[in-house]
Amino acid sequence: MKKIRFVSLIACVSVVLSLSVAPASAVRGTAPDFHVLDLAGREIWLSKLKGCGVVLQFAASWCGYCNEQAPALVKAHQEVRNKGVLFMVVNIYDDSDSDALGYASRHGITFPVIRNHSDAIARAYRVNGVPHVVLIAPNGTVRKVLRGYSSGDNFVREANAIAGGKQCKVTTEQIP
Repeated sequence: MKKIRFVSLIACVSVVLSLSVAPASAVRGTAPDFHVLDLAGREIWLSKLKGCGVVLQFAASWCGYCNEQAPALVKAHQEVRNKGVLFMVVNIYDDSDSDALGYASRHGITFPVIRNHSDAIARAYRVNGVPHVVLIAPNGTVRKVLRGYSSGDNFVREANAIAGGKQCKVTTEQIP
């Protein structure tokens, strides 16, 4: 009898653990639109960026892996920004505006930083942990989702794959 209870307990624990670490389903199809002001006061409509590739990094200033990943994103941004790829940081969870700005400043981030106060954008993209990177193709569809830490070479390769080239109509004066 004790052996059966022990086996049942192990089975229940296994089910609970598998549910808690199972990845959420990724967003597929058209990328959820959003309209926000970045921390520099620029208005951003994702739907108006069609023709451009978009890299969204969901991050938090206190996240160790986000901080490790940020230099790789900055490097990728520098390498592909003239090829029609826009990078954005969507700062989520309990960071304040000053925390988000500090994160950007520490890492030399010059691309838009969005402070997602209600986490609505994160919910729309099914983000349940950071770092979380969403790559959006020029036609507005989600091409790939990278959960957890990714290397710099990976970002350059993935950003080149979604480059909009001459189809990208947003100028560096609007969004760097």
